[in-house]
Amino acid sequence: MADDDKQETRQVTAIIFLDRPAKPDAKRLKERFGEILPIGDNVSQEENVAVIPCDGSMLIAGLVDTPLPEKHWREWADAAWWWPEAEEMMRQNQAHIIVSSTWDKSTRIDAHLKHMLIVREFVEQLPAIGVAWGNVLVSANQFAGEFHRFQTENILPVRVWVLIQLSGDGEGGTIVSTLGMNQFDLREIEANSAPMEPKDALEFVNNLAGYLLTNGPVINDGDTVGGSEEQRIRMRFAPSFREGHGEVYLLDFERKDGPDPLKPGDTFTKKFYGKLN
Repeated sequence: MADDDKQETRQVTAIIFLDRPAKPDAKRLKERFGEILPIGDNVSQEENVAVIPCDGSMLIAGLVDTPLPEKHWREWADAAWWWPEAEEMMRQNQAHIIVSSTWDKSTRIDAHLKHMLIVREFVEQLPAIGVAWGNVLVSANQFAGEFHRFQTENILPVRVWVLIQLSGDGEGGTIVSTLGMNQFDLREIEANSAPMEPKDALEFVNNLAGYLLTNGPVINDGDTVGGSEEQRIRMRFAPSFREGHGEVYLLDFERKDGPDPLKPGDTFTKKFYGKLN
């Protein structure tokens, strides 16, 4: 998105879960990334709260030195199929840090990238267990890995920002939907029974989400997306099947004979086969 096409100001917030209370070092953050962000001179760190002037906005990093109760993280952990130990590890959280800023002068995508840099630095400093970002919960190692992949391959950390949900249709197809595209002022993505393996459906939607995050709402109602002409899927604007999500991008998979059956022997599918049937 162009710099002159900034969206309305909104908070970008992430929560870092710790296995023991510890405070982030705001001065180390300034030493390492003060010129990149940029960070002002009047950094304040008192008690359990650090106030850090970043790029014209104020970033707040507040330590809560008590565990986050299960009722607040249970839904995140249940959805985190990429982190099988999520429930076990989250039960070990003894403290958490809430990192928040409006990033007034940044586009939504730039705001998330700057925020991710700060959270990555704090994860490296602290005894971090995991990170919650919007609807997504990842382990500290997974967060670091996605950040490294962005640094080295310039691949947006979509799976840290956007929850990609998978479920079965009972007939061998995979239903995919997202939560979190609205953070970027974009419609959520849904698919009507994708006739493909879960890993392929995941990759397809992940790539599509990354394209939209990078380029903005450039896909119109009725456009097609995908690789070769045979693989291209029509995208429509349609009401969400989920309450409260309004109009979504609907991947309209049209197959005369219905979806191809899943292959339970596939490694990725094995993980979901019980849920998808």
